[in-house]
Amino acid sequence: MRRLGYAPAELDLPVSGDTTGAVFRLQRVAMRLGAVNVEAEWVPPNIRDFNVRKKQGIGRFLTDVDLERDKDREYALVLMTRFPGLRVVPDSSGHDLLVSQRTSDGRGCPVEVYLDGVYLGKEASDWVRTWDLAAVEFYTEGQVPVRWRTRAYGCGVLLLWSKWY
Repeated sequence: MRRLGYAPAELDLPVSGDTTGAVFRLQRVAMRLGAVNVEAEWVPPNIRDFNVRKKQGIGRFLTDVDLERDKDREYALVLMTRFPGLRVVPDSSGHDLLVSQRTSDGRGCPVEVYLDGVYLGKEASDWVRTWDLAAVEFYTEGQVPVRWRTRAYGCGVLLLWSKWY
């Protein structure tokens, strides 16, 4: 008989009749186990969630590979070329405002922007740089995942995931 953590034992049991009774008492022994090597790539929780949503096929996505190709391009230009219907316009205070052109009046409607799950507002942030981003998701009004339906999301939601979380 063998069991991890105990010394192996052998026992001869005489069998007579239909049944026989046996009591096993094994001696405890400390055992040295071999090394355990774990080979896996760590994926941050935000990116794990990003990958799940991407597999669902709802919304538009930029992965780290896409962003690496565009790393030297301006953030707003990347968004406008990769997500048709988005454009950047200056607001009344001179800050860039990300708007969706997919509105019935054609004037453009501000998009909600989040960075690493933190609400940035409707401004397309002058300080966001393409090379700092690991992933980007964009959802139009009808596609917005429930978790991000916390504000006026009628014109869409842009989720930015940085490399530095």
